[in-house]
Amino acid sequence: MANKRKSPSPQQAQSQTLPRRRFLSGIRITFVGVGSLARPLAELAVQFGAIDFVLIDWRNYKPASVQNQCTAAEVGQPKVLAVKRRLEQLGVRADAYAQDVFQVPDGVVGANGIVVSSVDNWRGFI
Repeated sequence: MANKRKSPSPQQAQSQTLPRRRFLSGIRITFVGVGSLARPLAELAVQFGAIDFVLIDWRNYKPASVQNQCTAAEVGQPKVLAVKRRLEQLGVRADAYAQDVFQVPDGVVGANGIVVSSVDNWRGFI
């Protein structure tokens, strides 16, 4: 007798996909440093309902960044502007600050926010 594989229930089929959730809705997420960690993390946060971001990084993408951070067309561009464009393609809002974290105006983060420091130098220890 052949083993018949049972079709998944609608609940099981739905759990196998990753629809946009709402866990992070209403929370402004600030990334200080927008490199190989922050970009994919921001895209994942969108899937969990985040719709409002602040991006802070004063550096541009380098040719070596193509390995794991950006596309070839983004080399030489400010990291925050490239990631801002990507997030806007996903339908969310992003404010970009291509400057040092200590030059960002007061009040950008807000009271109901998450700050992710993903920098590779001492200036990120805020």
